[in-house]
Amino acid sequence: MAMAVSMRVFFLTPWPPGILLTDQSVSFVSTKPDTTTMAQRNTKKQAIIDHATLLFADRGFSAASMNDVAAQAEVASASIFYHFKTKEDLYIAVLENAKDGILREFSEYLAGAAFDNGLEKLLAAVSFHLHLSETRRYWFLLLQHPFTHELAATSAVCRAHLHDIYSCLLNILEDALKQGREDGSIRDTPVNKTALIILAAIDGLRQLEQHHLYAASSLFTELLELCRHMLSPQPNQTP
Repeated sequence: MAMAVSMRVFFLTPWPPGILLTDQSVSFVSTKPDTTTMAQRNTKKQAIIDHATLLFADRGFSAASMNDVAAQAEVASASIFYHFKTKEDLYIAVLENAKDGILREFSEYLAGAAFDNGLEKLLAAVSFHLHLSETRRYWFLLLQHPFTHELAATSAVCRAHLHDIYSCLLNILEDALKQGREDGSIRDTPVNKTALIILAAIDGLRQLEQHHLYAASSLFTELLELCRHMLSPQPNQTP
């Protein structure tokens, strides 16, 4: 008999995040920075990043121009070049923003959740990953674009952002696998290789969705059940 997978409710921060900086202590003769102007600049910069994220994710690097970004963000082209010297600089900033968002969402979710054992923690992490890849799909589309990996081959900064993202996702799975092996909820299985297989399965489902080959969301429950069946100790296996 198939075991039911418990579903959790995820509380996510609004996206894109607004930036508001204020300093009520600033007076007319103050020598402090004009924080109102700084807030406007930071908000404008974030708006550029947010709209560039949508355009790069949908169209790719080559097909999305700086003028397109300026039009979508409703700013002058000069404003974009004030913050980003080149289109590649903007793309790297977009990727960094996606990295920060992914790491923040996972950190907040795991910090506020409790799990009965390692297996339940792993299933919850997989479920949250799938959930986040839908609600923040543009972040994950960026990771799958060929240009992201082409740029990583020549840009150490881009490569570091990708490393941080995938290391985070892999470490979460590995930690759950280690915990499960210790508490007996997960059978004896190679931690790193198993985590890589699960991460590849999640990524594969996202790519099916991206290329309109299959409604991948309809397979989410099956993937969770497959993970449970694959990792649960066999009846004759001693944990």
